[in-house]
Amino acid sequence: MKTIRLALSILLLTLLTSCAVATQPAPSNLQKASYLTGHKLNETQAGEFETGFMIEVPNDGYPIGLLLKGQLNGDATLQAEIRTAEGQTLWKSAPLTGAFRFSERIESLPAGQYALFVTWSGAAQGNFDIYFVPGEAVILPQVSPMVLIGGLGMLLVALGYLVYALFRRLHIGYLALGALAWIVTVAIKFAIAIPLNPLVYQALLGGSFPQPWGEGLFHLYVGSLTGWTEVLLCWLLLRYTRLGQVSWKKALGFGLGFGAVEALLLGLLSLGNGLVALLAPQQLSSDALAALTAQTSNLGWSLAPIVERLFVVIVHIFCAVLLFYAAALRKPGYFWLAFAFKSLLDSVASYAQLHGLTTLTALWTIEAIIAVFGVLALFGTRWLAQHYPAPTDTAGETVV
Repeated sequence: MKTIRLALSILLLTLLTSCAVATQPAPSNLQKASYLTGHKLNETQAGEFETGFMIEVPNDGYPIGLLLKGQLNGDATLQAEIRTAEGQTLWKSAPLTGAFRFSERIESLPAGQYALFVTWSGAAQGNFDIYFVPGEAVILPQVSPMVLIGGLGMLLVALGYLVYALFRRLHIGYLALGALAWIVTVAIKFAIAIPLNPLVYQALLGGSFPQPWGEGLFHLYVGSLTGWTEVLLCWLLLRYTRLGQVSWKKALGFGLGFGAVEALLLGLLSLGNGLVALLAPQQLSSDALAALTAQTSNLGWSLAPIVERLFVVIVHIFCAVLLFYAAALRKPGYFWLAFAFKSLLDSVASYAQLHGLTTLTALWTIEAIIAVFGVLALFGTRWLAQHYPAPTDTAGETVV
């Protein structure tokens, strides 16, 4: 009954977070803007760049919003200029250098059509973004501090599991071994996937292979890479060394270390990206800022990775203790169960990555599927705790 109550509580958490209340998104008129982002400079002398934008001023004094931001290295300065068709400069910005952000609502232009240029005074290395909006000042998307929730939450998930490991006095060495196993096997998986995935994708989705069978096979292939690396390599280590002939606490510690280190690193990565968006938004493209703004307009976006890590760590624990169980009983069938379980879960992740999760409905549909895997893994781990054949450190210990 305790396991059933815990599983129902986790599923309820998933449903509640998927229905999170929307917050008011930050105002932005980027949809009205013409803009160029990420333009790089690597110049050895003074020069200019014609943006290709034509500015229409329908009547004298009609306002034009302009924003120029970026990073310039060295002593050179950068300026935006508005010129007539004959090349006469009617307006220019202040000289900009270093990390800069210049915004102005220009109301001094007579009616006419103008070209927008960027000039630099000398050898210039760096990059810039430039925007203009007819009739009003440029308002870029503002990323909310909610962008940090996902990363902080994943770190708390990892910390919570580690606190549990200390509370249960799980073997520190096997916690570290599990973390190391994740790092090594995932590195090998990426070494295989980076050159091979594009070739498999082209063969199954880019040619004459019948669909949707080709796409389905591609997702199964991507999922199986996890099986062939994270599961198979751990199985070989545990089956053919004495590392697999250990107590339940050591097996549990290995699985917890394997999953917690993933949550920890993903949390740090997410938190780092969020801090960049908040503290140095000039380092991100406008499209990236717009996407982050949209994803912080509803708490559901921020809570999804937290709930996902909660379930995925349980899946890692289940598959790891399955491997120890298989090694202890010399029954490879349990290895194949772990292989299939984790590969199938990563096939779902492959589908999500290929199609994108651009709406909360799509996002939480995938999270609900992951939740089902997590609950099944929880029940499976409880069963293994009760039937594990190796000697335990304390009688009657359980996973939760």
